[in-house]
Amino acid sequence: MTLKLKVFSIIPVSFVDCRNDVCAVLFLSGCNMHCPYCQNYPHYLGGKEITLKEIMNMLKDNWAVGAVKFTGGEPLLQGDSVIKISKELKRKGYGIAIDTNGTRPNIVEELCKIGLLEAAVDLKAPKEKYRSITGLDAYDKVIETIRIFKDYNVDFEVRTTIVEPLLTIDDLREMASVLNKLGVKLWYFQIYRPVPHGKGLVRPDVVKLRKLVDELKEEYAINIKLRV
Repeated sequence: MTLKLKVFSIIPVSFVDCRNDVCAVLFLSGCNMHCPYCQNYPHYLGGKEITLKEIMNMLKDNWAVGAVKFTGGEPLLQGDSVIKISKELKRKGYGIAIDTNGTRPNIVEELCKIGLLEAAVDLKAPKEKYRSITGLDAYDKVIETIRIFKDYNVDFEVRTTIVEPLLTIDDLREMASVLNKLGVKLWYFQIYRPVPHGKGLVRPDVVKLRKLVDELKEEYAINIKLRV
């Protein structure tokens, strides 16, 4: 059986998408969330199939690439194929990285067993807002995913897109307390970039956010960074 993935975009060589190596980035089609600020909607609704052989040929043409990142959409919706292809890539000496919304902790654990170079997981909101923002009651699964990354000593970051009026300063303080208890070391605040379908959504005040970051760093042992 031919190993393949459905992708909507590919970056053959990236110097910025992995913290620990030059990587190729595969944007996998499909998502189980409906976040109104998503930058990749509606692109992840389409796509084409790519085989393991085609992936390996792409990597052979880019000698600097040492890792492959699976992102999306939500890449772990294609979890079985991601696991199988990751095993083959690891055998060839490539590192594996993932971006995930955290709703497939069982797949995450299988990838951790294979060995992850690094990972990123989205924490979209506090528990009481998760369904209203994402369309899923997925908070507990996301927390489980974070715990799995911790248990397997994966180099990972948590990401939260900051967009008004969906998230408030109080929401972020609540989330900081939870992440601190989980032992999270790196948390990125990603500033919302306006999208055509984001009606009523606005970018937050970056000056106020920087002040909040400074306050939270004093209170908790979390390295919080802004992606503007």
